[in-house]
Amino acid sequence: MDNLQRVDPQNWREYPVLQALYDDLPEKPYCSLAKGACFVQPKEFAIKKNYIQPNHPAVMRWLWFDIDDPNALFAYYYLNTPVPNLIIVNPENGHAHAGFRLRVEVGLTGESRLAPINYMRAVYYALRQALNADAGYVGNLIKNPFGTEIWQVYISGKKDYDLKELSDMLDLEVLPKTSDNDDIFGRNKALFDHTRHIAYPLASQHSYRTLLAELLPIATAYNATYPIPLFGNEVYTICKSIARYCYSAKFNNGNVSQAHREVQSMRGRKGGAKSKRKPVATSERTLKPWLELGISRATYYRDLNKNDSQK
Repeated sequence: MDNLQRVDPQNWREYPVLQALYDDLPEKPYCSLAKGACFVQPKEFAIKKNYIQPNHPAVMRWLWFDIDDPNALFAYYYLNTPVPNLIIVNPENGHAHAGFRLRVEVGLTGESRLAPINYMRAVYYALRQALNADAGYVGNLIKNPFGTEIWQVYISGKKDYDLKELSDMLDLEVLPKTSDNDDIFGRNKALFDHTRHIAYPLASQHSYRTLLAELLPIATAYNATYPIPLFGNEVYTICKSIARYCYSAKFNNGNVSQAHREVQSMRGRKGGAKSKRKPVATSERTLKPWLELGISRATYYRDLNKNDSQK
């Protein structure tokens, strides 16, 4: 059956597909010991947990499916679908996560082109239907194939897939009629569009630091309306992408005077100095947005300061 090979998770670096997955992980992915509560850790520590976030918040490199069948390992064979690059099996019930690695990653935020996203969306839903995979699974977490002994890990030796290669083996006429809030890929696009339309009129009034601070609670609140919300680091990445665009030459040439922006940026940096003022209920120090986003306080301010210094 396409030369499936069971591998030892302890020796994952010996297998190119597992090394590729590790390289594709976010630097600080969400991870968990059990389904439910998640937390963020550097990936060298996250790979020791039972579940892990497989894709970077801003791009899709892997298409993952949850197959709730006792014979999930061979579902692709019995159902005559494309062969997964990687299959991670729960030995207690035979259920599995099946992953397909794309040769070229697809961007989900910022100025990402909509056509590749829609193409990937069509391929994803067609493949999900072909595999009889769980329609409620959105791929936020997968069974961790690195180092843990509770899962069985299989590789197929298949090369990375082009979207066209996958589409040629599938029926793409199966797109579900869903709202953006229910759609796996639409969530990112809807959140991006909602937040950017609020951000653009505000850009002339704020430095990068204060604009990002304004956008984070707006995006977080909108994300909370989703039946299955995006992870905090995904929301953070979307807000950073919007804030950076608002301070790019492309946006600046058509919208805001550079002189005014520099003044606001200087004010933002001065605002970071120590002050004798009493705590402000809406300030970053009081709201601590890094906790909601699942990142450290140092990372939050480092990103802000780095982008301010580049202006």
